[in-house]
Amino acid sequence: MRVLLASWFCNALTLYILGRLLPDKIIIKHLVPAGGGFISTEGLVTVLVGALILGILNAVLKPVISLLSLPVTCLTLGLFSFVVTGIVFYIAASITPGMAVANFWWAILGGALFGFLNSIISGLLGVDKKKED
Repeated sequence: MRVLLASWFCNALTLYILGRLLPDKIIIKHLVPAGGGFISTEGLVTVLVGALILGILNAVLKPVISLLSLPVTCLTLGLFSFVVTGIVFYIAASITPGMAVANFWWAILGGALFGFLNSIISGLLGVDKKKED
């Protein structure tokens, strides 16, 4: 249970960083308070819900799409996996209230950056998703 909560925190932190790095492309409403600061309450709820939805979609939907697109992934030497990640990221942004992506190309880039940043943050925080304590 502790690993799941730590993973959810890493997903939320990564989503927050992406929202701050690409504010016009990955839109999280009310992320920054009007008077300045780190995050507003509405932005925090959006980030937490978005991280939960993204985690569930990565665990359930992404393996199915990856399996169905395996021939195309093999033909493109693995590059189509970025498109699969973008599809999952775009669906998560569409489902999450208060979150949107500018277009599908930014969803592909956002998904790739999400995976890259999430692996760095998980490594820095020592979250081992394969081992349950």
